Parts: sequence; structure tokens; C-alpha cells
Amino acid sequence: MAIDINRLIKDFDFLLKRETENKFFIRKSSTEKIKEDYYLIKSSKDLTLGRALATLFQDKEKKKSLELEENFEYWEWVATIYYYSMLKAAKAIIAKKGYQTDDHYATLCALAKLFVVKNELDINVLELFKEATELFEQKYILYFHEAMESASESRYNVSKDFDKQKALEIRDKALEFRKECLRILKVK
Repeated sequence: MAIDINRLIKDFDFLLKRETENKFFIRKSSTEKIKEDYYLIKSSKDLTLGRALATLFQDKEKKKSLELEENFEYWEWVATIYYYSMLKAAKAIIAKKGYQTDDHYATLCALAKLFVVKNELDINVLELFKEATELFEQKYILYFHEAMESASESRYNVSKDFDKQKALEIRDKALEFRKECLRILKVK
């Protein structure tokens, strides 16, 4: 489904004004600009860790040296790490503009309002973030659906793990998205 940029902009304005005792969604923050580098460092560490885990899961000798079962894989964590790398890169460029977000949708709205509208970020790059978010969230939607289907059974069963392909798809989106964030931040 295509991004409704007008909806995201409208929601940005709404979320900027909305605040509860425990949640702020989007806010202007004069101190957030100094966190730009911290977000980038964490994003880089996430990429490194994601790459290390993906390499480990595909290397029988490395698994053996760590005393892991030959078929051990946990692609859900690879997907999670790569997704959060994207999120932190997004937070870095949002921080550059002096804003802070505290959830995934608010981040998407901030990217649209602060960058896409001003032609600093291509809408196709915003689509990468949205697609990765949707891939990442599909697992949790499935899990909650299964829980609703059978409350007692779901307490003892877990939903299927991310497969390798989905995790690597999120990785590819994360790498491309980060490259664009670094361009905005003028980091080489």
C-alpha cells in the first residue's frame, strides 16, 4: 500500500500536540540535537551485531566452536537488530532537526514532515522504513492473533520464528535507509 504523505503530515501535527503522563509521541527538544551522534553510533553497532549473527547462523564451524547445535538459528533477533538500526538512524536525522519521537509511527510521521516534504528524503526511502516496520510487526500481529484464538494454548506455544529471508530483507532495507540518513547528516 502506498504511503499517504498527507495523512502522515496531519498525524505529525496531531502527535506533536498529544502528550500523556507517560508518553509524548513527538516533541520539539533543544537537547535532542546533541544525541544525533549517539543514535548513529548505536545504529552502527546494531548493523555490526546483525551482520555477526547472520554470519554465525550460516557458518557450521563457528556454531561448533561456540557449542551451538548445527541447525541453531534465531533470525528473529537478526531482524530485530537490523530494524532497530533503521529506527536509530531515523532518530539521528530527526534529532538533527531538534525533534524527538517515542514510537515507530511517530518516527514515520516525523520523517515525512521533516524530510520528505522538504525534498531532503525521497518518498521511496520513507517506503523502506515503512516496509521494514510492517515486516517486523507482522510477527507480533500473528502472535497476538494466535493468542486471541486460544488463550490457554498460546501460553504454552510460541509463534513461528522469523525466517532467514525476512530477516535479510530487513537488513537490505536497513542498509539502504542508513545510507540515505548518512547523506542527510553529511557523514561519509
